[in-house]
Amino acid sequence: ASGVPSVASNIYGLSDAVENGQTGILHRPGDITEIGDAIALLSTDAQMRAEMGARARKRAAEQFSSERVVSAQMDFYDELLHALGEKG
Repeated sequence: ASGVPSVASNIYGLSDAVENGQTGILHRPGDITEIGDAIALLSTDAQMRAEMGARARKRAAEQFSSERVVSAQMDFYDELLHALGEKG
């Protein structure tokens, strides 16, 4: 959301938030060489860093706005309460 591309582990949750090569760079979990390479690439390629950062900011605003996240949480709680009500 701050317009900075991410360097993140390619694991559940992070791989949903970061589009590899578009909004950041995903690396194999624990692969120090890949982490270093990703950081080095982004630190030396200002154009790539700026483009990925702009895409990251846009994606965060579109996919992870507080309104959207809160709405999804409320929908989840409504479904949970409805399911519990059917059992009780």
